[in-house]
Amino acid sequence: LGLLCGDLERAWREGELNPSEATRLWAGVPAAVEAVLDCGPDLLASLIDGAALLHRFDSGYREHPIRPRLVAAVDDAARQSAVPMRQQQPILDQTARVLTRLAQQRPMLLIIDDLHWADSGTIDLLRHLAGRLSASPILVLGAFRPNEASRPTAEVDPIAVMAQEARAHSGSECLRRLPGGRHIVDARRDTKPKLLDEAGRDRRVRATHRHARVTGETVAAVRRGGGILADARGRRAARGAVAWDQIPPRVEATIAARTMQLTPEVRRDLEVARVQGETFVAEVLATTRSADDVQLGSRLGGLTEPTHALIEFAGSYRIGDRRLHRYRFRHALFRQFLYDGLAEQDRTALHEATGRALAELYLDREDEAVVEIAHHVDEAGLVEEAIDYHGRAGRRAMRLSANTPAVAHLQRALELVGEQQPSADHDQVELGLLSALGACLQAQAGYNAPETQDVYERLRQLIPDVGPTLESAEALGSLIAVDGLRARYGDAISGSERLLTIAAALDAPPLEAVAHMQLGWLLFMTARLAEAEEHLDRAIDVYDPGWDEWLTYAVGFHVGSTARAWRAAVVWHLGRPDQARRDATASIAQARRVAFPFGLAFALSVAGCVVSELRLEGGDVVAHANEVATISDRQGFAFYRAAALVHRGSGLAIGGDLSSGLRYMEEGLTGWSRLGTKAFRSWLMCSQAGFLVENGRVDAAASVLTAVEQQLAS
Repeated sequence: LGLLCGDLERAWREGELNPSEATRLWAGVPAAVEAVLDCGPDLLASLIDGAALLHRFDSGYREHPIRPRLVAAVDDAARQSAVPMRQQQPILDQTARVLTRLAQQRPMLLIIDDLHWADSGTIDLLRHLAGRLSASPILVLGAFRPNEASRPTAEVDPIAVMAQEARAHSGSECLRRLPGGRHIVDARRDTKPKLLDEAGRDRRVRATHRHARVTGETVAAVRRGGGILADARGRRAARGAVAWDQIPPRVEATIAARTMQLTPEVRRDLEVARVQGETFVAEVLATTRSADDVQLGSRLGGLTEPTHALIEFAGSYRIGDRRLHRYRFRHALFRQFLYDGLAEQDRTALHEATGRALAELYLDREDEAVVEIAHHVDEAGLVEEAIDYHGRAGRRAMRLSANTPAVAHLQRALELVGEQQPSADHDQVELGLLSALGACLQAQAGYNAPETQDVYERLRQLIPDVGPTLESAEALGSLIAVDGLRARYGDAISGSERLLTIAAALDAPPLEAVAHMQLGWLLFMTARLAEAEEHLDRAIDVYDPGWDEWLTYAVGFHVGSTARAWRAAVVWHLGRPDQARRDATASIAQARRVAFPFGLAFALSVAGCVVSELRLEGGDVVAHANEVATISDRQGFAFYRAAALVHRGSGLAIGGDLSSGLRYMEEGLTGWSRLGTKAFRSWLMCSQAGFLVENGRVDAAASVLTAVEQQLAS
């Protein structure tokens, strides 16, 4: 895995590994690549840089038989974009499967450093691995600092929670959090009756960095300020929220005295470095300071010596052909002192310079630093750039299936847009941000969550004010999909008609095909069969298979096979079963050729399951449903995972196994309900009611039909 990510390759090239180690590691590359292709192909579009992997693979294995598969997988990953109803689960599942495959070949040690920087996506990954890898010969060793300032207000340590869950999964007492400096706080507490509760001690540890003198001075300062009081029995407790992050006067004086010993040039180095954060990159600092790399490196090296010990070397890494050096401050309060000492104007200017230095350093690989750049341009008050970079950071997090940070970045970008004077340009930017945020919230909270509905209602308000642009078309497409799944057919049909108008204004045949396809299935769902067939015919006529390379990944579904699948259902209801079978067969075959998982799941569900249900071919229904389930489990398609259960149940019931069939149908319909999906439910609930009657459960069937009536009335 290290070779796949490049770190061990770099160590080998630079002689940090002995020849025997290098030979053994390099010999394992094909097996590791095969594990990724077999068990985690989506990782090439998220956690692993597919192009870089192919480049490394070619340096030693260009003629290897597995190379064509790798080339095809990397090309496919490069075209991928956000897919409707896709969840984070496939990335987590596929990572676990890859690690399990590799551990079957030899025991594995995973060392994860700097866990205190972990975002929610990383913590979710570790939590997931703990539940999936307990039976594999894998040891995970994580290093972290509980005092990290990136979560200063957190009441709960997410790393500790994750470790507790991992212990519960593994059932092993050997999985535990190793002790740090907390014993200083605990020992001091134990000399007095009840000084602080657990939460209060956690906050103090984060603020004081476990430093004995700082801890003592901080507690004394808080007591003098009335933050800790003692009752008549001498028991001490915090009064309200204690400001542990305030630097005590004596500690501040000590820090000030130490900085006075530094030359003005060195002090300025540290002030500028502090703007980057706890950890800083020397080369970014050099660019910001317009300093010579060698001279700056010498000054930083001096600050790591015991005489000063203000910073420590934290390793190096490469960007292209350039090696970068990372340092970290040894104490949180020293960093805070330096940052607080900057004038507001100076601080703003330094954030701007740091952001520009990062953009220059990463250049063509700016996406790797987009989160840091977003922070700096935001702090610098560069509003337009902050909107752009937060938006890009949010979309990058979406690609990594990290929905929580994605939502945070997208919401910040929208907040900044809202502070600007209204304009057509800002409306277009807001449309794009809202479309992305809606996709994240669907996966995170579901269609019916208030925050998700708020996003789409804002889209509904905004779209009419924006002219015919690709941004408005993209936003309208996402709104149509959500309205359709929530059975708001009138709104979805109106949106599709507007999309058709935009396609004509832009002279965009691919967009026209999408609009006709959307109108076709929506009109079918509202029983306007002849009109539905006309629009689906038009979609099929307009569609060009040459668009598959990009349109499928742009809109999130395969237009050609989707239109044929819906037409199969329509023409069956119009009394043409033979054409329905031909269209269904062609739809599934076309979806298999394109090899787009979401499109294939759809084709199998509608052209496969639905058409086979209409023809009362229970065995075919079950076979198609099982394939949909396999794809959904692998890809994390929550909607189609539930659909597979419903259709499997229908197929079993058609075949005579009413008990099992009804159980599967109920489970699947419940899953749809939790997602907020209303489309298709009334149709399939009517089938469910029919099977209940066949099973002798007439009262239950009546209840289902009552629920259908209520749904249709709403």
